[in-house]
Amino acid sequence: MTMMTAMRNEWNPDLNLAFAQARESLADEQFTATLLLKIDRARRSRLSRR
Repeated sequence: MTMMTAMRNEWNPDLNLAFAQARESLADEQFTATLLLKIDRARRSRLSRR
């Protein structure tokens, strides 16, 4: 069973406002590329263990 923690935007209204004012996405191209690479490596690792 996977444990998940819910995150609520209103926990830190100042931080929420700062992100809204920046009007920039949180994930840039490098972050997305690295994340996809890690996901692919994990998938391959899982498949090789079968």
